[in-house]
Amino acid sequence: MTRLPTISFLAGLALIGAGLFYNMSTFDQRSPTMSAPPVSASVPMQPSGSVARPYRTESSPPPAVARSSAEAALPERPRSAGNSPAVAERQLYERVAAKLRTASYALNHPEVMFVNRRSQVSLTLAADEVAAVEKLKQQFDKDVDGTTETGKTKYAPVMAAVLRGKDFKIDPSDRQERTVLPNVTGPTVWTWYVEPREAGAGQLLVLELFARVAGNDNLPPVSVKTFESRINVDVKMLDYVIDHARRMSPVAQALTGAGSLLSLFGFFGGLRRRWGGAD
Repeated sequence: MTRLPTISFLAGLALIGAGLFYNMSTFDQRSPTMSAPPVSASVPMQPSGSVARPYRTESSPPPAVARSSAEAALPERPRSAGNSPAVAERQLYERVAAKLRTASYALNHPEVMFVNRRSQVSLTLAADEVAAVEKLKQQFDKDVDGTTETGKTKYAPVMAAVLRGKDFKIDPSDRQERTVLPNVTGPTVWTWYVEPREAGAGQLLVLELFARVAGNDNLPPVSVKTFESRINVDVKMLDYVIDHARRMSPVAQALTGAGSLLSLFGFFGGLRRRWGGAD
């Protein structure tokens, strides 16, 4: 009986190994939630420019691709330089840009994100950079999450922002409108809580800022600035173990559970015998 703890411990390890082997043989590798953690650093959000362009929704009709047979039979009418699409768009752009003003922004960017762990992303617009950064710091309980980027952007009295990413759970997920009057009411803030759903390097996260231009009711919100970032998403070891344990088959769970109990029984039984002076 003196060897019972050792036998129990080894039998438990064998059952755990059998459970893990069975789970690996039946595990669906086609849709893993977590992968090996990346090791490279994240790339900060980079503004893609401040050229205003109309925001196009999914319900917007697609542009005509080809003329009908009846239209094709008609001769092409020469277009004058004064009514060409390029001139019309330039005139529209100038009318929209003339109604936009300039403000300072501050945007934080998490260095690394973790699967099943929420990170905070905040954007502030203010009359100057100092006010924008100070307002950004106030959105966090302790230190700002990641690095802070600042710059200039165009704005209108009514602005909207949306943060999106294919492999991220984002709250809120839709566009959020705010009244922006930095010289009267102070800085304006947008905040999102981001939770990665999959691990991997270079996960794309996009923040887009829109302006609703007064006097152009037929014009959708205009995109004034876009920030893009490639985020490296890591996995904490505890989350990795818990995730795989949750996705174990019932047979594998039973084998590893029984093996764990036998191993613990053998381990503590051996310790008790040693402490008690038994051979």
